[in-house]
Amino acid sequence: MISLWHGVAAGLAGGVLFTGVMVTVGFLPTVASLVGSGSAAVGLVLHLLISQVVGVTYALFFRRRSFDAASGIGWGVSYGLLWWILGNLTLLPVLLGAGPRWSAAALAESFPSLVGHLAYGAVLGLVYQRLEARVSPWHLTRSQAAAARATARREQTLSAAPALWSLVACVALLVPVLVA
Repeated sequence: MISLWHGVAAGLAGGVLFTGVMVTVGFLPTVASLVGSGSAAVGLVLHLLISQVVGVTYALFFRRRSFDAASGIGWGVSYGLLWWILGNLTLLPVLLGAGPRWSAAALAESFPSLVGHLAYGAVLGLVYQRLEARVSPWHLTRSQAAAARATARREQTLSAAPALWSLVACVALLVPVLVA
């Protein structure tokens, strides 16, 4: 249960950072239109609520997966990319009565949103990892916790996680090149 609250807090932290991008590109009224409003204030509240819900889903999927700041950021950025594709390019247009936005022009237009989603994910993953590390599973003695973290890092390094993080970084860097 505490991990879900950590997800809420981490999602809110990421959402606050992402708000800067949304204000800069004037996207908050579009978010507000999901509930029939055109107000930027309503869009901000809705955006922060969505950020918290995404943070909770992150907590459900990535609990005990981040053993240090780098892995937290890696998982978070990966999740941010997923939500850019799922949210901004797919669900948002469908909920607003249009089809998914998968054209090159739509990708180019939503590049600021990609930057915002990746920054959101980085903050989400880092804050969640820091909060989780305070309570679980490293509440053992220092030597037991260090041994457990070393084992977990070794297992993670031997898994597909680093390859996934590299793929996400490549995709994020290639999007502007592909749509140019």
